[in-house]
Amino acid sequence: MPASTPAAVRAQVSQGRPDPVYLIVGDDDAEMSQVAATISGLVEDELRAFNLERVYANEKGVSPFSIVQAARTLPMLGDRRVVVVLRAEKFLKPKRRGSAEGAEEDAEGAEGAGDLKALEEYVQRPEPSTVLVLVASDVDRQRRIYKTIQKQATIVECWGLRGSRDARVHPAEAARAAEA
Repeated sequence: MPASTPAAVRAQVSQGRPDPVYLIVGDDDAEMSQVAATISGLVEDELRAFNLERVYANEKGVSPFSIVQAARTLPMLGDRRVVVVLRAEKFLKPKRRGSAEGAEEDAEGAEGAGDLKALEEYVQRPEPSTVLVLVASDVDRQRRIYKTIQKQATIVECWGLRGSRDARVHPAEAARAAEA
C-alpha cells in the first residue's frame, strides 16, 4: 500500500473506516503520538480498559508473538479493539550484533525469527475487529517483515520538517519552515 499522510488517516478514522494495520514511522514524535491517539479514539472511553492495549516493544515480556496474541483477542462489550505498539523499531530495525557475541545470540535470533513470522502472518491476515498500530522511529526497509507491512498495511510517515526519511534540511530552512 502507498504511504499515507496523518491528515488522510485522521479523515479515514473520523469516517469510522480504519485499516486493520498501521505503521507510523518518523522522527516527529508529536505528530506520531497524535496519529496514534486518533486511532485509539476508535474505542469508546468507557471501554478503553477492555479494548485498548498499549505496549512498549522494549519492555520485558513483549514479543511479536505476544503482540499477535493481543491483536487476536476479541473486543469485549464493543465492536473494535485497538493495540498500539510503541518503540516497534525493536522488531522492525533491530540493532546489529557484533560477531563477538556469536553462537549464543544465533540461538536467540532463531527464536525471534519465529516470532517475527507470527507477526508477518498476522499482517497478512489481520483480525477484522482489531486495529494494530506499530509506532517506530525508523525501520530496516530490507527486512522481510517491512516488505510484508509495505504490501499489506498503511504506512504513515511523520518526518517533521525534513519531509522524508532521506531529506536533508539546512538549519536556516528549518527555522523558516517552523516560523511559517
